Amino acid sequence: MTGYVTHGSDQSLWAFRLPLLQVGVARAWLERVCEETKAEERRDAKRVLVLRTDKAIQWEEDRRWDDMISLARVLGV
Repeated sequence: MTGYVTHGSDQSLWAFRLPLLQVGVARAWLERVCEETKAEERRDAKRVLVLRTDKAIQWEEDRRWDDMISLARVLGV
């Protein structure tokens, strides 16, 4: 399934233990990721699940998608 990975976007939360990552927020994030991976619905690969600074969890357009696809092509990935 495409579009159902965090792409490491939560790594800074875990590594640096940012104040944003409170136990309730972390659980909500993990539960949502789990729900989304179990869902049968296919999503546009250009959309990513994000944890916003206001602690909202939602799907957004990946603003770096085109740049990363271009880089992957140059690298032959």
